[in-house]
Amino acid sequence: MMLTVARWVVVAALLPSCMSPVMQFGEGKSAKQAQRDTMNDFAPARLAGDAKWSGEVSTRKLRVWADNQYRTQNIRWQQSFEGPLELANVVLTPLFGLRLVPEYHVWERHVAGSTLADDLAALAKRDPGDDVFAVVGLTSALPLVSATFDELGYASVGGRHLVVRGYADLEERKLYADAFRDLLPEERELALEQRRHHKTAVVLLHEIAHNLGAEHDPDEDMITSAGYSHRASSFSTHARTVMMQTIDARLGRAAAKPGEREPPSATSEPGAVSKPLVFHVTASGDVLRDDRVLADVDLDKLLGDAFASHRETEIVIKRARKAPTSAIERIVSRATAIGLTRVSMMMY
Repeated sequence: MMLTVARWVVVAALLPSCMSPVMQFGEGKSAKQAQRDTMNDFAPARLAGDAKWSGEVSTRKLRVWADNQYRTQNIRWQQSFEGPLELANVVLTPLFGLRLVPEYHVWERHVAGSTLADDLAALAKRDPGDDVFAVVGLTSALPLVSATFDELGYASVGGRHLVVRGYADLEERKLYADAFRDLLPEERELALEQRRHHKTAVVLLHEIAHNLGAEHDPDEDMITSAGYSHRASSFSTHARTVMMQTIDARLGRAAAKPGEREPPSATSEPGAVSKPLVFHVTASGDVLRDDRVLADVDLDKLLGDAFASHRETEIVIKRARKAPTSAIERIVSRATAIGLTRVSMMMY
């Protein structure tokens, strides 16, 4: 099945005309504040599982093949894929007790005019995937144009193969520059970075869901909707049930009885609001908290204390532009293992 991005193209194309006059956004607002408010309306939803897996987490291999065009467009192509996979695991681990780890391979394939369906068939022929949880093919990005639809990914329902495109944001950058011209370039860049993280993770989760038997969902704000939505954050109850059944079958895991996978009680007071736990990741890969470099034991203690205080504590990762994904993975994997599933990222 295919994921499209119709809604964003249509809505984003309207942004420039929406930016004037300022009075449209409320009397007394400056153009800069009006634009900032509008840009915030397009901020993507936080991807997070809203449950806590209480059993043992199963780690399975995801074999990743990158074709010639993808590798050309993404020089550090392994790192380009690790970011979306990190966020995908933020959802998969607490909801399904599943964590996927990549194994990378070069795919010597370049076929002009190839469709994603063609790519999927070629991938299945190249790698049957009998020894891994799933096989991913990475292929070239297509620029967002004024057309209604743009293919982002393709997968067979109930199969083990999926294909996803690289990320191209040239048109989005042009739209943001035109619509939010009074804002600082850094503000636009941060918004685009957050959007890129969200969209790439949603595409990957969407296609994995098809592999696990889920069909398209009529709710346009679900991950399994036929069109991409920046408000997508999780799966519908029906999609979760279908995916869980397939995962249990593939892992040889006994299906849980009702209530066995409910989150444990937290020590915080009902309705209490916790302060986010903020980490900074430097370009060199150091993880900082209050300007102090954290060793693994320090990181685990902070995360454990946060969960003991309030299991809904949000983890905020502020990353430098060239921060290695391995450092981010270090935080995310330890947080989700403990049970902290509300994770967001931003650049500084």
